[in-house]
Amino acid sequence: MEREEILQLLSSGRGGVDRWNEQRGALAEPPRLDGARLRGADLQGADLHGLRLFRACLAEACLCRANLEGANVSEADLTRADLSGARLASAKLFRCNFERARLCDADLSEAYLGEAELDGADLRGADLRGAKGLTAPQLRRAQFDGSTRLPDSLAAEFLHR
Repeated sequence: MEREEILQLLSSGRGGVDRWNEQRGALAEPPRLDGARLRGADLQGADLHGLRLFRACLAEACLCRANLEGANVSEADLTRADLSGARLASAKLFRCNFERARLCDADLSEAYLGEAELDGADLRGADLRGAKGLTAPQLRRAQFDGSTRLPDSLAAEFLHR
């Protein structure tokens, strides 16, 4: 499957995502979708695990319950994206812009979040255990609560927030 065909499926709504998910298993290796323009796309439940989405524009996209485990989404724009319940375990999220993104109940365990922009990001209920590159200043700019699971290195500092 060619890159443009994949992007057309992913940008064509729920039916396209379903067709992508069905055909995904037939691919020999994950496609590279670096720089993809999927602003505002409905990618709810999309299987994007292991994909390269380096510098992709996913601003305002709906990625609820999407699987991005092990994906390289470094330097992507996820401003105001909805990633509620998304699986981002072990994903590379270096310098991602999550400004005002919704990451409620997302699995970010073991993800690399170095220099990620989290201003106003909603991390309530998110699993950040084992996240790498995450700093206290990043967390201070995000929203989280007692249900957010923090990395051991930061949990004590924010325990009584």
